[in-house]
Amino acid sequence: AAAEGDDKPSNKEKDVAEMLAGKGSVEARQAKAATTAANTKTRHLAGQALARILISTNPEMLPLSRVMDSIKPMLALIRTSGDNLMEYEGLMALTNLLSMRNTESTRGRFVSLRGIAAVEYCQFSQHPQVRCAATECFCNVIYHEEFIRHVAHDRGERLRLWISFAEEFQEEEHFKNARAAMGGIAMMAEVPPLAILLCERGAVEAMCWIVQNTDQDELHLRAVAALRAMCGVDKDATAVLPPREGSSESNSPQKDTKG
Repeated sequence: AAAEGDDKPSNKEKDVAEMLAGKGSVEARQAKAATTAANTKTRHLAGQALARILISTNPEMLPLSRVMDSIKPMLALIRTSGDNLMEYEGLMALTNLLSMRNTESTRGRFVSLRGIAAVEYCQFSQHPQVRCAATECFCNVIYHEEFIRHVAHDRGERLRLWISFAEEFQEEEHFKNARAAMGGIAMMAEVPPLAILLCERGAVEAMCWIVQNTDQDELHLRAVAALRAMCGVDKDATAVLPPREGSSESNSPQKDTKG
């Protein structure tokens, strides 16, 4: 179910948003959202207005300074609003900002403002779209060294959450989050230390089970990419793979069908 009030902006609205961004509206809204003098409700409403502009604006059109200055109020919005729609829009805005081509500086800003903890908190939201937006946001910082250290802590205990999300693909309201989690797992599997931890946490078995229980090509692609990367760093992972078609042997993981 869509977040209440969550309407996709039309092409005309996008054009207007880009025009406003070019005329300095982003700076004005950002300044108002970030100020500590305004009351809480005003800060949240100003932050939401900024988020809606940032969602529908190509961040490549904005000066880097505007992008950098917009990260803090977006994090404040998802930390303190307590509102599903505001959290969702703040996360979508952050995802857009962090998707820029040359984003080392923006990722660094996000990390320095403790953005990883803020977004991870949203992965535990009761609202499926907020969880999905948080997972998608993380997919733009996966290769940052601080994120790698974060998920590698405690022998990759946090990876269990990503695997759990991926396994929920059969439930319609969780499908987009599962798809995002699988994309994230495929990316993390390209980092050798994380690939080893993923294997230890059961990601190989989970990806094999998903491949065997879905006809969705986009999920197959992500699962196979993750499996290829994990098998490249852990020779024991290949023992879990299903046999080739026509083979009489079967050592594929046995899991109950979910859904």
